[in-house]
Amino acid sequence: MSINIALVGNPNCGKTTLFNLLTNSKQKVGNWSGVTVDKKYGKFLEDNTTTIIDLPGIYSLQSFTPEEKVSSDFLKKTKPDAIINVVSAVNLERSLYLTLQLLELNIPMVVAISMVDVFEKKGGKLNFAAFAKTFHCEAVPIFKNNKPSSFKEIKMAIVKAKNKAEKQLHPIYKQAVENCLNEIVSVLKIGLDTSENNLRATAIEFLENSSELENFGLKFGLNNEQQVKITNLINFLPNRLKCQNGVQSILVNERYNFIIKNINTIMVKKPNEKATVSDKIDNFLMNKWLAFPLFISIIFIIYFISIPLIGKPISSWLDETVLKAWLIPGVRSFLAKLSVQLWLTNLVCNGILAGVGSVLAFTPQLFILFSLLCVLEECGYMARITFITDKLFHKFGFCGQSVISFLVSSSCGVNGIIATKIIKNRSIRLATIVATTFVPCSAKIPIIATISSLFLTNSWLIAPLAYSISIVAILTCGLFLKNKQAKAKQNNEFFVEILPYQLPHLKHIFLDSIFNIKSFISKTMTAIFIASILIWIATNVGFVNSTIGIVQPDASILAQIGKFLIPIFKPIGFSNWQTIAATISGLFAKENIVNSLEVISASNSGGINSISELFNSGAEAFSFLIFNLLCAPCCVAIAAVFKQTNSIKTTFKIVALQTMVAFCFSSICFLILRILF
Repeated sequence: MSINIALVGNPNCGKTTLFNLLTNSKQKVGNWSGVTVDKKYGKFLEDNTTTIIDLPGIYSLQSFTPEEKVSSDFLKKTKPDAIINVVSAVNLERSLYLTLQLLELNIPMVVAISMVDVFEKKGGKLNFAAFAKTFHCEAVPIFKNNKPSSFKEIKMAIVKAKNKAEKQLHPIYKQAVENCLNEIVSVLKIGLDTSENNLRATAIEFLENSSELENFGLKFGLNNEQQVKITNLINFLPNRLKCQNGVQSILVNERYNFIIKNINTIMVKKPNEKATVSDKIDNFLMNKWLAFPLFISIIFIIYFISIPLIGKPISSWLDETVLKAWLIPGVRSFLAKLSVQLWLTNLVCNGILAGVGSVLAFTPQLFILFSLLCVLEECGYMARITFITDKLFHKFGFCGQSVISFLVSSSCGVNGIIATKIIKNRSIRLATIVATTFVPCSAKIPIIATISSLFLTNSWLIAPLAYSISIVAILTCGLFLKNKQAKAKQNNEFFVEILPYQLPHLKHIFLDSIFNIKSFISKTMTAIFIASILIWIATNVGFVNSTIGIVQPDASILAQIGKFLIPIFKPIGFSNWQTIAATISGLFAKENIVNSLEVISASNSGGINSISELFNSGAEAFSFLIFNLLCAPCCVAIAAVFKQTNSIKTTFKIVALQTMVAFCFSSICFLILRILF
């Protein structure tokens, strides 16, 4: 018999971390809401018949946001066999509101309390027995001293919860509220064939949806008489309580009153008058005047370490020594001994090995970058970045959730586009989708590394400068679209939980970085392999006397396309067909750009022996870099845009606007650099 167990909790409570531990998965973990925007499934390590479902982090079952709708619909319609409600000991009072809502669903439940060690260090103490007695469900600690409690303990709690499913109790509210619920249950009994507890859960749903009772009644198939009775009962409830609040507010207040009444029996807080180490660090890093400059400095340091300081020497050794001095000559010699035809040898060496190898050579830089970004996540600084930038981004037509999309895009633009689901305001969501792929993702790092390493003096400045221009492009795009957003009146408050700093776990950093590198390689290698072959063919095949055959690169099909487009790209410094062809290949995958340059330069026996010779100046090289950082994203990202907008017209407008922004910024950079140098 298969069992489905749902993991439910507030954002940033340790829910996804617990999911990874229970299922040995590697789902993304972060210190902000919106990291999980859809359901994630995994098999329990100790029982293959049990499926764990990680639901998006929510504060309430009321469906105001996409995450709340996903979680609420799953819990109310799919009805899992049991729930593990993850709550944070540090913010227990706030977390328990969702706990009460979950108890009212009448689904067997276990409460897993995280960060117990952090809470105890602050002088607090939890009474798990009192918790179980008050809330009528099992409670277990997790991450005690940064280690998960045993799976056996959680399994036993789940079994206990399931065994008393029909006896599960619920919180008791004021007598007037209880009387109203009981009377609604009496009305529902006439048409609904279900248990008393499930009828109570349905009655609570009627109270929570009092503003649209007619539609809600139709959902349960009630007749007119039943709907009228329930409507009268709900509308009369404020009079019973002699208050002027709406029915929904009454229920919210009742839940918080229950929490306030019982919180002191389950936990003891000891006032901590001394400022903690985390507080002292925040006094510096979150300073009103220093916060943003420090954030820029930290990003600068990360890119400086990742690319020119450590990554460049390793990547150069892999490219120049391992690939070009050992591997390619060795394979060429081996194929010559086998008497393989010259065109096939060139395809393997100049096409496949040169293309694939050039991208793999940059994986050390990506590994260092992923590791350093993971350190920021593990220690808790990422949550503070969203807080620091939230106010600024509001001024430019974005919102706090936009910051999440921009941060997620540093790994992959597709993930950033998907993360815009959490933005309620459609205008702001579209603006965020437009700007999200301006952030340099992992696929664009090889372009930055190639340009900064091979062409320009003071190469250590190029990566931070490219990142800064991306930020300027994002803000400029936001201002450009802000007038349209001014008409939107939707609420876009951004909630972020600032937890104490903690030391990063080296094992987590290493495993997360390895996972990201594996994902990068697995997602790109097939496309790069195929693209290397196609680009080599397009660079070496053309028309000879009305027939197709092997030609010089300048007469190839790819050269003809590139030459035709030179007048369009000349204002931004694209002076030859090779750079245009490489840019076009980036529409399939941005990783193809460096790969294409390598294949084209390796195939060109007419004088171009390296990528650097494709550019006449540093201005051309930098313009090429900026255009490919900001222009239309890869086809997979474009497909993600269409999925989010559900409109071909809107998708086309977004892609066109991105390309226009790229053209403007690259032309400005090209002109400035030509004047200065």
